[in-house]
Amino acid sequence: MCLRGQIKILHIIYKLILNKKNKHKRPASQRQRKLFLACFILIIALLVWLDHSNIPKTSQPPAAEKVLSLYHEKIFSVKNVIDGDTLDVNYPDGKYQTTRIRLLGIDTPETHFSQTGQMYFGKEASDFTREASLGKKVKVILNTVGKTRDRYGRLLAYIELPNGEILNEKLITEGLAYADTRFEHPRYERYLRLEKIAGDANLGLWKNLTREKAPEWVRKNRAKIFK
Repeated sequence: MCLRGQIKILHIIYKLILNKKNKHKRPASQRQRKLFLACFILIIALLVWLDHSNIPKTSQPPAAEKVLSLYHEKIFSVKNVIDGDTLDVNYPDGKYQTTRIRLLGIDTPETHFSQTGQMYFGKEASDFTREASLGKKVKVILNTVGKTRDRYGRLLAYIELPNGEILNEKLITEGLAYADTRFEHPRYERYLRLEKIAGDANLGLWKNLTREKAPEWVRKNRAKIFK
């Protein structure tokens, strides 16, 4: 029964009790009436709290739900490639004419455009993403169970290429990206397995990777890959 119906029933009971008191007993004192009214209000407050506590929680806040409706599984054209794991698609985002997307679940070495400067295999990763996606229509697949944007406001997404392959996965399998273990995402375990396959085969950056060549977060959080 809905909350409004419950309150209506309580109100009827309240009136019946008062009428019964007036017919069979001496009228209730002002103090008794106030006490009964206070109890009645407390019961209503409890019902309101219980009603709200039973409202199912959505998996995403309203802002994220809006982002999902605008981008998730929609087709866009890639207008610009920043580096191996960052690109822009042709859809306005706030004050920007395009939307910037950070490839979810991976991390490619930085290029000379970054603050840290070009890193080992940064150019190769950037060239691969540019060749695979620039000017092409891609499908954006967002994280439907976690954050849709990173701390810089970029969308976090898997990018499906025109041939059906996932760009994020291609970069890992070609040995051009690390599986990013800093953040959970739906394909977390899969990307670790793909990375291991590429590493065992000495593909791309794995052929001559040393601790000094790796990004700082890899040296800190994934020391085992150097043993």
